[in-house]
Amino acid sequence: MHLPEDWAGAIDEVAETLPRRVLVLGATDTGKSTFIGMMLRRLLKEGVACSLVDSDPGQKHVGPPASVTSAEYRYLYELRLERMANMYFVGSTSPRGHMLHLAVGTMKLASQAGGRVTAVNTSGYVRDAGLYLKGAKIELLEPEMIVGIERGAELEPLASAYSHFTWVRVKVPEVVREKAPEERRAARRERFRRYFANARVVEAELSELRLQRGSKVLRHMLVGVADGRGRTLGLGIVEDMRDGMVRLLTPVREEVQVLQLGSLLVSRSGEELGRVPRGRGGARGEEGAQERRV
Repeated sequence: MHLPEDWAGAIDEVAETLPRRVLVLGATDTGKSTFIGMMLRRLLKEGVACSLVDSDPGQKHVGPPASVTSAEYRYLYELRLERMANMYFVGSTSPRGHMLHLAVGTMKLASQAGGRVTAVNTSGYVRDAGLYLKGAKIELLEPEMIVGIERGAELEPLASAYSHFTWVRVKVPEVVREKAPEERRAARRERFRRYFANARVVEAELSELRLQRGSKVLRHMLVGVADGRGRTLGLGIVEDMRDGMVRLLTPVREEVQVLQLGSLLVSRSGEELGRVPRGRGGARGEEGAQERRV
């Protein structure tokens, strides 16, 4: 894509000032990932080590959906490798209902970033409750620069409320197209499929596991697999539960000690099968579900 003049100016400013954190905001399909890719390429060409925190749980640039992920870059060629450095399980591909964990995960991974410049990508949820989510990220991250990509003035409420931060507002290029919902779903399915391609099934006693973010485990539930300190090691899909045992499909090779329960049901092939009904999640005795009090 040809670099628009206002985008070039924004990237020039980043390259000249080297802000510690650059938060990129914009509605759905405004080119946030494209802008960040161009910015990182410019910085890496100039020898600046960079980090990326991908806090969009739906349309991922790094790693699987339903999580906040990060990557570290020292050389230009590493942009093609998509090597994930850290992960924080959010629980769903949508920020709705998971804003707290999304904000916590974004801050945790940004704090762990080792680059001279850290770019933070975000979801396209910028209306209604999305404004509160983006405001929370601004307050937590305290970015040295906020790049707002907008079609009209949809980011004006945020820019006005947080005018004490440095803003660079640019327009959405005409070549950026809007994706259909099915195209977005297909992209998530492919991301899940690739992530679980080399996964294996492990068994564990449910009574021996610590459950976080809930107490009811469902078949096909997407979960975070964490170590003893609650640090997300990867994702898992609950394959089956019987006789107090849980069978989990996961690429994680470390011992499973903690399951972080999500609200999304996913198949082995990456197909999203639905969401866990609020307040249900499989009561004791319900087929395909087990519950343990924690």
